Amino acid sequence: MKNEILEKFRRRFPNERACRKYLIDEVWKGKVKCPYCGNDRKVYRYTNGQFRCAECRKLFRILTGTVYSGIRLPLRKIFMAMYVLSVKTDMSARALAAMIEVNRRSAGKLRRKFNELYNHEGSNEG
Repeated sequence: MKNEILEKFRRRFPNERACRKYLIDEVWKGKVKCPYCGNDRKVYRYTNGQFRCAECRKLFRILTGTVYSGIRLPLRKIFMAMYVLSVKTDMSARALAAMIEVNRRSAGKLRRKFNELYNHEGSNEG
């Protein structure tokens, strides 16, 4: 099962670049947008994965302003965790850590963030 899950993921997201491209294309609709001021006309991209807004001059990362903001793992590991947890929602942090090759603390944080995101979307509180 582990190999099947990861093989599908690897075909869809073979590297960090594919993950970044997905976020830019699907989440940002093809244009990087500053999460601080909303500017999408001119944003500078740096090789270290950061962006700088030409309007407000603030630095940001591709996940700034998302539930995964502040997690210091490669984007592909975060995507892999989301993918695995969407297929196997009851997976323990220990099993997730082994599958995506991160420490248990990081896996636990990813699992909590995933649950926070999907429990919030699915809640009927109000």
